[in-house]
Amino acid sequence: MERPTRPRVFVTRQLPGDALARLAAQVSLRVWEEQLPPPREVLLSEAREVDGLITLLTDRVDEPLLDGAPRLRAVSNVAVGYDNIDVAACTARRIPVGKTPGVLTETTADFAFSLMMGLARRVAEADAYVRAGKWRMNLPNVLLAPHIASASHATRGRMASMAVDNLLAALDGRKPPHCVNPELFT
Repeated sequence: MERPTRPRVFVTRQLPGDALARLAAQVSLRVWEEQLPPPREVLLSEAREVDGLITLLTDRVDEPLLDGAPRLRAVSNVAVGYDNIDVAACTARRIPVGKTPGVLTETTADFAFSLMMGLARRVAEADAYVRAGKWRMNLPNVLLAPHIASASHATRGRMASMAVDNLLAALDGRKPPHCVNPELFT
């Protein structure tokens, strides 16, 4: 009795975790070893001989690729989106297309928040200022960046006012309202 042939699969990038090992246990596997995407010619060539493709958003699965891939039976995208895949063309050929929904919700929220923080705190501008050698010490009117909660220069104004109150109290022999070392006044 003839042993069934294992499906052939091409994966366009190294994958994290045990995904490739799990796949290799069931299919004949080829993996693009480079960090950058395979050149289009390589993707087209590999697709000619495989039953399945695992792709990333940078790998176009379109009519020309599908026309040259008569054995192709499945495409799975390691991404939430699938703009890189001509789903209608795959559907017309009865090739199922997989995606990875819901896996980036928290990551997207984290990234959006980091962008907001970077903008509100003027991180890129401050970095350029320091790299240009302009920073010498903390100055009250250089690169004012509001706290997210206040979203205005009001916070810096309150800070300046508090600093003045502290100084005036100390100069008057009284404990400053926001004293770091209150033991001096006991």
